[in-house]
Amino acid sequence: VIRSYLPHNHQIVVAVLGFYGVVIGGAVLNSKRKAANAPKPVPTVPDYHTVKVLSAIPGVEDDGFEEFMESDENVEKWFDSLE
Repeated sequence: VIRSYLPHNHQIVVAVLGFYGVVIGGAVLNSKRKAANAPKPVPTVPDYHTVKVLSAIPGVEDDGFEEFMESDENVEKWFDSLE
């Protein structure tokens, strides 16, 4: 039946590749359309009045840095502040 419409092999190859291209393109467009319609999460704004600010960590050249680094907890805080 197909040979009556597409008598040459290259015509069948182009038809099959075109069919797969349309199916894959339709699936990609459908997934993008669903992702665009999905509700986006609302970003939360931190309350700067209650959130502890990392400025309590002294700088390397400050006077209290050696005493600050004596505690293991403070070392972890300092490494976390570098990220």
